[in-house]
Amino acid sequence: MDEIASAMRSGTPVIDSMRRLQDKRLGRVALVAGSIAVALDRGESVPTAVGALDSPIAQQAAASVSASEKSNHSVLMERFSRQLRRRAEYARRLRLAWFYPLLLVVVGYFVAVLCLAPMIWANQSGEFHWPAWVVRLSEWLLANWYWPPVVFGVVVFLLFLLIRSRRGFPRSIRLGLFCSSLADQIANEVPEDVAIRAAASLAGDRMLGSLESPSLQSPQLQRILSEAEIPTQNLPGINQQQITVSVLHYLAAMYSERSRRHVYFWAQLLPRIAMAVIGGGLALSYVWWVIGPVYRQVAQW
Repeated sequence: MDEIASAMRSGTPVIDSMRRLQDKRLGRVALVAGSIAVALDRGESVPTAVGALDSPIAQQAAASVSASEKSNHSVLMERFSRQLRRRAEYARRLRLAWFYPLLLVVVGYFVAVLCLAPMIWANQSGEFHWPAWVVRLSEWLLANWYWPPVVFGVVVFLLFLLIRSRRGFPRSIRLGLFCSSLADQIANEVPEDVAIRAAASLAGDRMLGSLESPSLQSPQLQRILSEAEIPTQNLPGINQQQITVSVLHYLAAMYSERSRRHVYFWAQLLPRIAMAVIGGGLALSYVWWVIGPVYRQVAQW
């Protein structure tokens, strides 16, 4: 997307940029650039070539190219590519942040199965008085140690499939893309209905894209504009179009802030809480229900 935007800015043929990118890069980037170049060789337009890619967001990428062509500048594509980079970085941070809590669970489970359960099972002579449920749990773990990893693996696999099935952006990012794209197109005199359809396609918002006669007066659009809590009518001496564009940019910034809070919650705050709860819970449980009976018995000797 950055290469196509750069080609549009400089007036360079997109096919030349794709061929150059194919020669300089390796892996998936080279394959995508080569696919676009082959499609352009066949005489297809840039949006059509991008939309034919085997990617869940190919249609959104094609919509960003088409909207940039209509508004005659590449800012929409650049903004869309920034969102793609942010999503990739968010996915990487999310995997890294949740790796340590999951690792702590795995280590705690293996310690319980390999060390604690055999120790409790081997010392039931009456010297140490463990709670009955601790003894029963140790017996169950020794006999059925394989079931928790199986259940854990199935849950992780189902969560992976659920995440993969979510092809679009989260709602806050979708609405931010929609508002910023719509603002840029309206500012460049793109017809209102065309701008709304293009912005909805770029954002991947099916509800807004399914409007039969889209306009800024549509109930769905008015509901979005009302979130800014800024009056957009009856302001003397100010161009109505300028007001609408300003409100849309304000909404885009507001949704961007919401998406940042979403990222902070899932990739930083919640993993830290999980680490504290899991680590503290394992340590306190071990001290209270496993080591505690041993120390209490030793104190009585």
